[in-house]
Amino acid sequence: MRRLWIIPVLFLCLVSCTDSGTEKISILETTDLHGVFLPYDFIERRDAEVSLASVATYLRQLRQSESEIVLLDNGDNLQGQPLVYYYNFIDTLSPHINSLIMNYLKYD
Repeated sequence: MRRLWIIPVLFLCLVSCTDSGTEKISILETTDLHGVFLPYDFIERRDAEVSLASVATYLRQLRQSESEIVLLDNGDNLQGQPLVYYYNFIDTLSPHINSLIMNYLKYD
């Protein structure tokens, strides 16, 4: 008898969650960044074709047109470029540049 209140609550939740419209969700994922945040390879001393900066440009354009975006990273981004090496081994007390950039870009 005491648990009968759960049936109307579940019914109300179900009814309130239904909507006649649809939502579009875009799921984006980056992987193997290897610390390439800027469009320059500091090890090879040449321009990089792809960087997180170019991803940021694409995200800015997409967020203007899309309603919901889920941005994920698949890892392998804490090695490669000197900037990442600096935060991995030299300045280990400051917030890591990788987390600062990912927070700025609103990674989920």
